[in-house]
Order: sequence, then structure tokens, then C-alpha cells
Amino acid sequence: MPSRGSQFSTWQLPAASRYGAACAAPAPAERAILFGYEPPLPASPYREVGAVFAHAETCGGPASTQEYPPDWRGRPQVLRANDARGWIHELSTMHDGEDPEGAIAVMFANPEVTQIHSRNIAYGCYMFTVTRPAGNTPS
Repeated sequence: MPSRGSQFSTWQLPAASRYGAACAAPAPAERAILFGYEPPLPASPYREVGAVFAHAETCGGPASTQEYPPDWRGRPQVLRANDARGWIHELSTMHDGEDPEGAIAVMFANPEVTQIHSRNIAYGCYMFTVTRPAGNTPS
């Protein structure tokens, strides 16, 4: 079995090129913008446009797109598992943020799960997508 770090191909944060980079959630004292974003999903009943907060000023973006974002570590999140059709998979869960890689690994152990969206617990706002790397589907 590959190490946890190699199980995930990308941690995609929403692109906000007109507004600066969509990075970690802005701190309460920072200026933020709110815009509508459609997370990457095939056409399905679960495809949606929802609210996303981002820094109002351009930032450098995440330090890495190959690991769980450090600013989300320890934050409770909803991990919404999706299948190839873009439907929500029953493995979707809420986690406390203490071992997000473990929760994600459990979801990706199921070959039906193709991507996972991290979402805010209170409002359901989209945070980022975790995708399975090509060729890493369990049998």
C-alpha cells in the first residue's frame, strides 16, 4: 500500500484569478471577498454553485498542493465523497480535523470514490477537492 502522501494527487483550491488567489480561509482581521464557485463535478444533481471566501489581496497560494493544507489541520470539516457520476457517496463524513489523511484514506479505499470535497461544517461552503491519482484505484 502506498504511503498516505502518495494516495492523493492534488488538493485543489478554487481558482479566483479576478480576485486574487483563493487560499486558506482569511483570518477574522483580514479583508475577504465572497464569491460563487462551482466545485469540479460531472453534471449531476449534486453539482452546485456555492459561496467561497478568499483573501481580498493577492496571496502566494498554498505552499503545496500535494498534502493536506496545514491551515485546515485541526479544523472540523465535512468530507464529502463523490463517485465518478458526481453523486455523493455514502462514505461522506464529518471529521474533527485531527487525522484528515486517515479519514481520506478510508474513503479512497473504496474504488467508487473518485474525489472528496472538504466543506465547512456550519454553512457547507466548499473548501477544496482531494482527487485520487490516476492508476491508484483499489481492486
